[in-house]
Amino acid sequence: MPSLKKRNKQLFLVLIICVGVLALLLGLLYVTNEKHDVVSKEDKKVVVNKDHYGEFVIANKKTELFMKKTKKFKKVGFIAENQKLQLDISKKDYGKYLKIKDSEYYVATKNLKKTDDFVYEENYRRYLPFNENVVTKDKVNLYDNVGNIAYTLEKSIDAPIYVKKNEMNYIVFNHELYGVKAEDTKEVRANANTDQANATRVPVFMYHFFYDEQAGEIAKDNNFTEIHKFREELDYAKQNGYQSVKMKDLDLYLDGAIQLPQKSFVISMDDNAESVKRLAYPALEETQTYATNFVISSWTEDFESIKSNYIELQSHSDAMHQGGCSGMGHGGRLMCIDYQSGVNDLTTSSQKLYGAFVLCYPFGDYNDEAKKILKDAGYTMAFTVEYGYTKPGMDKLQLPRVRMSNSTTVASFAALLEG
Repeated sequence: MPSLKKRNKQLFLVLIICVGVLALLLGLLYVTNEKHDVVSKEDKKVVVNKDHYGEFVIANKKTELFMKKTKKFKKVGFIAENQKLQLDISKKDYGKYLKIKDSEYYVATKNLKKTDDFVYEENYRRYLPFNENVVTKDKVNLYDNVGNIAYTLEKSIDAPIYVKKNEMNYIVFNHELYGVKAEDTKEVRANANTDQANATRVPVFMYHFFYDEQAGEIAKDNNFTEIHKFREELDYAKQNGYQSVKMKDLDLYLDGAIQLPQKSFVISMDDNAESVKRLAYPALEETQTYATNFVISSWTEDFESIKSNYIELQSHSDAMHQGGCSGMGHGGRLMCIDYQSGVNDLTTSSQKLYGAFVLCYPFGDYNDEAKKILKDAGYTMAFTVEYGYTKPGMDKLQLPRVRMSNSTTVASFAALLEG
């Protein structure tokens, strides 16, 4: 029988061999990870998590922007904190850098955090580009829509202009519009970006109430529109290449800041009647048609229930949809309310409606004092009940609309779209 001393020696040798094998396996794992550039433990915490590499992220601090040059990464600028990004997770650069989707740029993994709240606005898809490009200097700042620097690039950009506003030209970068200031511009050059004509006017259709004839409902007056006919109107517009646009789009268009295709229109609905949510909302959402619901904000408490991706909420006043101004238009309260009460009412309405900036005059009544009140309350557009089409250069505080009624046929709607 082997001596105790000999057995201990054998056990020691076995232990040494096991440790060696374990070290070899760990070494191979390390080399494999290095070869494929796997994300670090720290990076996994901020990006990988449940959804592997996390397609949608935001920058958790001002972070560097890179381009890949012959397997090396070169810094070409910065991204501001809280900028949202979509990552190209099909690429194998999963380690220190991750590629921004549909671009040539990369960001550092450690400076990202995942987000489930991710939406690109992509308003520019409803616009026509100007037949001009902005060519930037070799170092350029790109500004967001409130004037903050979103990107700093150490690389010239040559891109179509989509918006001209606040002494800036806005271009598309990473699926969003960003402004370029004159100080960062080398030149603005002519370029054939589109052969489509800019709209010369845009109809804003005015609806009120809806009813379902197939469910046995009837129209109480000519302000009611049968819902199946409304759906036919929306289908006709979509099938014939018309696009609905938002109030923000119309605001920019009337200022001459953007161009819209000739086949553009706006849907508006007054009073936030029960039938609007019950009948009109589904038709608009199913046809992916943008519309505006003009809400009398003191008449409802549940604003969340009338929010929608396709229907924006704008103001029909807070508590001024009532009479009281005898002998003045239809007697609408806004015509004779005192200045401060009027400003307070419209400010309250805007706050309730998540920042409304468009007013539909109660009863269609307005005068110069009413226009001053809504302007000082922060509104940039207001609609009357006067007939007409909106055009650039109009007074944006007394805009006309095209009234729709129970007697309007689909053929009439088609003709009104044509103008």
